[in-house]
Amino acid sequence: MMITAVLLQLLPPVPNAVKWVGALLAPLAAVIAAYKFLIQRPQLRLITGDKTDRMIDNQVRSVMRFNILNSGLGLAENAYVQFALDDWNFRGTGEKEPADDEGTNTGIQLSESILETRHNDTYYIGTRGEVDQIFIDDVLHMESEFQLFWGTVTLERFQTYTFEYSVACRTHGMKSGRITFHSGYDDITVTHTPPKFWWGPIAKAIKRLRGAKLPLNVKSEQDVWIESEDIEEESAPNSSNIILRPVATVRASSTDSKLMTVIAKATLYMGEKINENIVGTITHTAQSLQWDETWETRYPAQNRRRATTHWESDIERFSLDPPIEWSSDLEPYPSEPKEQLHVEWSVDHLVSQDKDPRGLEISESELINVDTDEEGQSPIRIEGVVENENVRDESIFVIAKFCTGEDLVLTTNHNRVQIDGGNTADFRIRAGLSPEQESRIRDCDLVTRRDLG
Repeated sequence: MMITAVLLQLLPPVPNAVKWVGALLAPLAAVIAAYKFLIQRPQLRLITGDKTDRMIDNQVRSVMRFNILNSGLGLAENAYVQFALDDWNFRGTGEKEPADDEGTNTGIQLSESILETRHNDTYYIGTRGEVDQIFIDDVLHMESEFQLFWGTVTLERFQTYTFEYSVACRTHGMKSGRITFHSGYDDITVTHTPPKFWWGPIAKAIKRLRGAKLPLNVKSEQDVWIESEDIEEESAPNSSNIILRPVATVRASSTDSKLMTVIAKATLYMGEKINENIVGTITHTAQSLQWDETWETRYPAQNRRRATTHWESDIERFSLDPPIEWSSDLEPYPSEPKEQLHVEWSVDHLVSQDKDPRGLEISESELINVDTDEEGQSPIRIEGVVENENVRDESIFVIAKFCTGEDLVLTTNHNRVQIDGGNTADFRIRAGLSPEQESRIRDCDLVTRRDLG
């Protein structure tokens, strides 16, 4: 002890500056340690992916895909998902059921994924009344999302159903979340109540400061809204029927130049806006809209179906594509159809991170107005050439945004073009609108994309 005391007396005194540095580094080290062990943690949740809705016998059937997402700041190891299916869920029996008329099985199935997963049933997992457990052997990185399972669900109209689940991993214990399905006239909307993590708000603030990127095909801070709406009326040719066309003007606004797929849906009511009075829905889709563009929901010409407009109705008289033709054969026939027809518009959008296709470009294009065709019409189309500078064969979507002189988008038709490596391929895209609407077209913007999603 005496020797130690002597040595300490011989050492020079510690400068005050060093003491201050030590005093500052101590709390900083504590903050870093707290961040690493308390904040930099995973947050697992289930989300719904792509789904396909359609009407069947006054019900709504949907093929739903469920993904697992790690929205936290850390890695998730030994992830675990647990859920129990109620009677309404996915009609699963735990055995392979016969395919329906479209070849779709009605039980839940594990998705084909790069993840290594384990389950008591290696393929069909939707055993009714039992608890299903899925173990994920791979590591889920921050902001990673993977397909997990999918199934077909058939729901009664205008009802609400819930799907409850639990998730866990090595870092955090069991957390419960809920997915709610709201069935409408011909579709199902989904709302998510994710598991709650006490460190979640802090992690969210940190990600905002970092400027975290959005996953593919998710909603961003961009906005779309219905700017105006109208019901156009005209007399049907060669008859006393009345044609009605609900039309909306949709505005897109954004802080960046990302491309958006915009969906505008009109729900039609004959009389008061209540579920019993719905006569059908019209869904319009516009591809690759950008910042500050305005789109008018126009209909395809008669006998020219296209994917940008979809009509659903379980009333036989209205089961055909738009426009809506009101006939005196309809019982009861409305005395003033336009005054009694009410339209409720809704709008949604997806933003895509799809990058510009490398080595593929449009080398030539021309907007053509043909004098007359075999039907006596004057269709407008755009023709061009896509050049592939890559060695391998490529496939690409060419989207044509036909616009008025005021840059109002009327339709966004598209073609898929296959181009051999080092070669070129021609494309031709028609506007496909009525002669009256095609007479408004003055320009056409072309966009190339690998995926329409």
